Amino acid sequence: MAADLPLHDLAQRLAQKQAELAEARHAYDARLADLTRRKDELQAQLRAVDAEIEQASAPAPPTVTPPQAQTPKSVPEAKKAAASSKAATTTPSTAQPVAQQGAVSLRELLTRLLAQSKRPLKAKELAEQALAAGYQTTSKDFVKVIWVAVGKMDLDHVPGQGYRLKKPTAKAK
Repeated sequence: MAADLPLHDLAQRLAQKQAELAEARHAYDARLADLTRRKDELQAQLRAVDAEIEQASAPAPPTVTPPQAQTPKSVPEAKKAAASSKAATTTPSTAQPVAQQGAVSLRELLTRLLAQSKRPLKAKELAEQALAAGYQTTSKDFVKVIWVAVGKMDLDHVPGQGYRLKKPTAKAK
């Protein structure tokens, strides 16, 4: 068949195919550049979240009043306190939590809240109770910080109910 076509037609077809190939390569390069840029942005966001998580779960950063000074609150009171505390403390997540003397780490506070609870607690409930207990954060979405923190803790997750401390296992004799 190629022998039937004049050389000029073959040259035109070749030029057309080369143009299509160049156009496809250009589209590929543009898509690759866009995906690379998005990947870099997401990695930067991930590093920022990791830093915030590390800070939130450090041994002694943000503030919580010592346990002796706290009085247990009912769930509705805790929600009210959390709402007012959240409104007062929520600022852009780039700000750093303020560490004060006598501060309890987020991990310690979550462990205490779960130990005091008779039922599993959802991340949202843990966030509300932590804020009601005086924990201060600058996170825009404190519930996400709680999710990450409980993910790093050795807890039982009860689907649909929340998180609880693992029950101690009896040692073999």
